[in-house]
Amino acid sequence: MDARESLNILMGCLEETGKRLPRQTLIDFVVGNVSIEIEKASLNEHELFGCGDKHDEDHYNAVLDQALKDNMIRQTGEMVSVTPKGRRSLRSGTKRPYPVSDDEEQGEPDKAAIVKAQRLGQPEAAAEQAPEHIGHHTKLKILLIQAMDRKLPLDDFAEQNNIGFDELLDELEEMREAGRTFDVGYFLDEVMDRSSQQELFDCFRKAGGDLGKVVEDMSDVYTAEEVRLAHLAWRK
Repeated sequence: MDARESLNILMGCLEETGKRLPRQTLIDFVVGNVSIEIEKASLNEHELFGCGDKHDEDHYNAVLDQALKDNMIRQTGEMVSVTPKGRRSLRSGTKRPYPVSDDEEQGEPDKAAIVKAQRLGQPEAAAEQAPEHIGHHTKLKILLIQAMDRKLPLDDFAEQNNIGFDELLDELEEMREAGRTFDVGYFLDEVMDRSSQQELFDCFRKAGGDLGKVVEDMSDVYTAEEVRLAHLAWRK
């Protein structure tokens, strides 16, 4: 089943209503269920309320499960939000089919991811030639630097190298603390508009560069990963 329209509805509603919602609240919002949580947040008054009512809850739960597996949407506790990869897909307006698999086909996305990793994420010569005692950690840094030089999407890089996006940010923050210079601005431009970037940059300045404070202060608007990425692009 092609669920591209339903996926875009889910991601679009998350973006338009504040980026993060409890999973069930998102489903209720999309299909037009007036739950206690919906009424409490006045979401039933939003212009998009019920915009996906041609499908039922089971349909959107299946699409959401697939989107979580494909790293288009992330779930932290009860809250779901659009990932940088999902946001880029939404903004591109792609018409490419988005199949939602049945139980017998659940393994297929992993096979596709492996093929994609082999095609796009082959270790570069410098990493392949690095002595074994240097270890995976250093090889990952080499590949990451090369990926940024080539302006590859960082979420795709994380997926290809089987690491979480938060782990990738850990690597970048460690490199920055060690004095290495690099540019993540090209990727930030893909996942965040300029006005949002400027808002976060202003917050960093007011907080004296205190990343933790900005993550906490802006948690209702931006995910921790988005704030950390912006912090890496911020020039004091």
